[in-house]
Amino acid sequence: MNRTAIVLLTACVFLLLPYPSSALPTAAPQGIMVRPQSTIQTKEDVNTLINLCEEFRISTIFLMVKQDTGPESGLVYYTSARIPRISNFDVLSYTLQKAHEKNIKVHAWLPLLYDKNASETGLGIGGDWADPLQSASYYSTLVREVEALEPDGILIDYLRFPDDFSSSSQMRIDFKQESGYDIESVDLFSEKERNTQLWSQWIAYRQQVLSQFFEAVKPEEVPAGVIVTPEDVQRSNSEPEFFSMVNFVAAQSDQEPSSLINRLTLSVEAETYVILPNHYVSEVRQLISESAYADLLIFDSDTWEESDFQRIDKAENPFTDVRMTRLSFINFLNNQYDMEKWKSYETNTIVLPAGHVFWTYFKYLPYKEKWSAYTQKYNRDYVEEMIFHSQNAELYSVLELDIQSEEYVTKYKDAASITYQWGVMRNRVCLTELNDDPYKTEFFEMARFLADNYEAEALLITNISYLEDCFCSDCLESYIAFMLEKGITVKDWPRQNGEINIYDDTVGEWKTAQITQFLKDLKEYLRGSNKELWVEVPVSADLDYASSEYGLYLFEVEKIVDRIVLTNIDITNPPHTESVAKSLPTVEKYILNFFIESEQLPARAYLFDSLKAAYANEIESVGVYPQSALTDNLWSAFYIAYSYKLALTDKGLMEIYTLGDYGSVISTYFALAEEKKEEEGQIRERARQNIKEAERSHSRVLSTLEEARGVDLNVTAFEMDIQDQLDSLSEAEQLFVEGNYQAAEEKAKVIVVEFSTLNGKINKLVREERVKRISSGVLILVVFLLIMMYVRFKMRK
Repeated sequence: MNRTAIVLLTACVFLLLPYPSSALPTAAPQGIMVRPQSTIQTKEDVNTLINLCEEFRISTIFLMVKQDTGPESGLVYYTSARIPRISNFDVLSYTLQKAHEKNIKVHAWLPLLYDKNASETGLGIGGDWADPLQSASYYSTLVREVEALEPDGILIDYLRFPDDFSSSSQMRIDFKQESGYDIESVDLFSEKERNTQLWSQWIAYRQQVLSQFFEAVKPEEVPAGVIVTPEDVQRSNSEPEFFSMVNFVAAQSDQEPSSLINRLTLSVEAETYVILPNHYVSEVRQLISESAYADLLIFDSDTWEESDFQRIDKAENPFTDVRMTRLSFINFLNNQYDMEKWKSYETNTIVLPAGHVFWTYFKYLPYKEKWSAYTQKYNRDYVEEMIFHSQNAELYSVLELDIQSEEYVTKYKDAASITYQWGVMRNRVCLTELNDDPYKTEFFEMARFLADNYEAEALLITNISYLEDCFCSDCLESYIAFMLEKGITVKDWPRQNGEINIYDDTVGEWKTAQITQFLKDLKEYLRGSNKELWVEVPVSADLDYASSEYGLYLFEVEKIVDRIVLTNIDITNPPHTESVAKSLPTVEKYILNFFIESEQLPARAYLFDSLKAAYANEIESVGVYPQSALTDNLWSAFYIAYSYKLALTDKGLMEIYTLGDYGSVISTYFALAEEKKEEEGQIRERARQNIKEAERSHSRVLSTLEEARGVDLNVTAFEMDIQDQLDSLSEAEQLFVEGNYQAAEEKAKVIVVEFSTLNGKINKLVREERVKRISSGVLILVVFLLIMMYVRFKMRK
């Protein structure tokens, strides 16, 4: 059977198997960190929290039972025989009772060594930190009190020092006795910079103190865990001893949690949890995707209102690979659209018009005067209707808000934008108006109402680019102030041949500062709505400008918004698409949105080649518009290009693609992706086991090396070989941490063999030396006996 037939047979087999709509792994169980200070004031607050946890499938609550920071640091949220209670009822006991009724676990989250109350009672080490040497008895009593209330576990927090240098007098005395160094006469900062042996001893001693402290205070009957940060892990030259005493480790991470999870997987046998911030839906979505190998995802938030739970729920839904089109209001009004058809061509997102300030296509309540003429005349909520149709077609909705407003400028005539040639633009809002009232308030409140009341994934801000405008007197005043902040005094716009130079770098910087401030404020204002913030950005004619001439410098804008929709891409020149893709700071946030004209021949080839160029340069998300120009012929190009994108991931899929079976490429891809994800998990576990075996092999060879030294063998060459393999083991561990599990597994296998070979060689030499010594001893004894026999014989004679 030839290769092509095998590929087709494989595709057919996969088509018969059930496959998911995405290749993401099943999400881990979820927990939340709850701070009573900002979340629980009454028992009713507890009831509400428990009900929300049940509704949003939260399996575990980590309830702070001792205040960590602030003036009440060290006071507790349960009835204690020793420490004052900060709350007006026993929060821990009541939460345990109500949560267990719903089969929700409650772990007592117990911050220890950062403790103002304990520090002020004579247990301090400096600031509001407690000394682990002096406070073990104090905290042991505290843990026993909490344990008696029978939580499902206890999570220890602040099991660390405030910095690398703090110490108590007793610690300094103990360290001097142990190491011989008087730490008060040593410049620890210098020792740290030079990474000396003394510094390593100091860090190891502090880890030993913390481990002894944990052993003294850890609970006896319930599972115990500790919170660690990336800094805690990196600060240690070796894993802390208390890692071997815990049932779970909770890693606190606000970026790239995968590497921290992998590092802990190699360090501990306990379960690995990861604590993630719950701020913006796009960030939470990204963090969830990078935490696939955590045993439990724990979300941290100062408050736990319904919107905070909804953010997690929305973030679980992958929304990364965007393939979109745009629906105009007129086309919707005239029923000139077919969302089901768009879906069949593998579109997954539709941009829907929502209007602009003083002209909304939705019922902006209670401001009926701000509705569009269509909304008022027909009393229809067009946005609600468009979203309804989009959901029926299983398409994501993105709501478009135009930053410009002719109606606003009509009402506030001084708000009109002015061109660099002093032309008045009655349909565009002055740039400085964006950050001033009343426009800013009008836009923000409209956007928030839309985000809070309509089910969509994102808000897309359009027409926020400024090139030939705005250069009015207010903008000049703003520009002069901006330049003064940079230490440059100017009185006018930069000019070239007497005309305002709209491409001057400082003009672009000033515009970008204005627009990015607007976007920052808008994103924070919309945070509770759990919508992503997108912005439309025209591509520069000269890519080196990176859209700075529009006031949308990509390197600054991408730090703020969740997505950037690039327009003005020359579709008649596919190599230009490649140049655009390669010019981007990163590719993850960008959507290349292609404007197509069906009469522009050869339109299909233009579209297909541009999409292929985007996909070939690692652009994940694309769009085509207007949908009114997209014929079936053009939609098929969109569909085939998507098939090409998936085929790029696998040689077998590319063979199916070259045969023209595009549907099989798409369906087979998801089955393969799920299989690869499962296979990656298996490879990861094998890599972990091989690395652990390599560590055990290293221990065995070191033991054998000691035996060799015991029989006075020269082991210098072996020491060098062992060090080489130890360096390779560090490389294997780093590969694992970085997620390169296949390479880590292969390297670790080789190291195991090398260590075993070295162990065998050294063992052989030790045995030979022992045999040699035994043989020499026997020979000496025989000679001695012969001599004695000879002497005796002589004496007799």
